[in-house]
Amino acid sequence: MTCRKKIKLAVIFLIVCATCSLSFADRLDDLVGRMPALNIDEGNKVFSEMVGLGQTGIRRSCSQLTPPGAGDDTKTRYAIS
Repeated sequence: MTCRKKIKLAVIFLIVCATCSLSFADRLDDLVGRMPALNIDEGNKVFSEMVGLGQTGIRRSCSQLTPPGAGDDTKTRYAIS
């Protein structure tokens, strides 16, 4: 494989990884934004999807928490409670 092909493959790989990362963050933001849910069924669905994001999703959610009085993280707190 030539050097140019390796570089092209590396660039494509990085673009795909960046896209997946953005999609993950967008998905997490969407789930947090849907809290509090309108009913129990919707709430259970959102909680199940958040659990499906795995340890990375939980950690990323927790990283959005702010100290009391420093900002509004109500939806995030509700989503991870």
